[in-house]
Amino acid sequence: MLGHYDGTAYSPEDDINTEPNLDADEIASSALLDTSTSIPALRDTITTLDALMTTLFNYIDPLFPQNPRDLPSLEAEHLFDSLLSVFSTSILPTYHSRHAQFFVFRSSQSHSLFLDKFLGLLIERSLDPTLPNITRQASAAYLASFIARAKELSPETIRTVIEMLCVFLSRVLDDCPQGKFVPGGVAGNQGLEGVYAVFQAVIYIYCFRWRELFDEDGETGEMVWMSHLNVIQRMAWSGLNPLAVRPIYLFGTSD
Repeated sequence: MLGHYDGTAYSPEDDINTEPNLDADEIASSALLDTSTSIPALRDTITTLDALMTTLFNYIDPLFPQNPRDLPSLEAEHLFDSLLSVFSTSILPTYHSRHAQFFVFRSSQSHSLFLDKFLGLLIERSLDPTLPNITRQASAAYLASFIARAKELSPETIRTVIEMLCVFLSRVLDDCPQGKFVPGGVAGNQGLEGVYAVFQAVIYIYCFRWRELFDEDGETGEMVWMSHLNVIQRMAWSGLNPLAVRPIYLFGTSD
């Protein structure tokens, strides 16, 4: 888990899906902010947000299991379902949401039931070919950031997520003969942006979680990469090669 609230104020440094902190010059020059807003006013807003999140954590933390082995109460289940609904309808579609998602990130790790619901939502929306690409991209970005940085995910959970994403990419390659995009099927009808978002999620998780992605060779006893990771090379050598197109910038700022 990310850890239960210990009485200290919420800090964006604890958030597992924040963008890089900006200094005063970067804040003033950022196109994402109203340039008429003064730096002191922004600092006051940040302080207010910090106080609000601390207050909310003081309220919600005691409602969730303090021990992952304990069954969650009915109240905790209802609260988590509400948080997940807000995340799905309000936070997920919001561009550059910075801290609000931390509530569901944190509470989802209090019990395996909540973790399964949260990961299930993100995986489903990342791979659903009927959804708009922007929804699939955002879902893949949140999934990758969560899996890559959450502090106490089990190796089995990490490997399961990677396997599902890699199987999806393999099916896309199988459905697109000679590396040419074929509308419909696994990839959907709206281009390859959603597919490339999944590929980027796999790469991102690998960079942070490579230690959990080894298998033991049954014959030699040596540690080798998960066989599903071979799809990275298949994608790179195919006509769909994600490395040959402009980066999606899901996990950072665009130029």
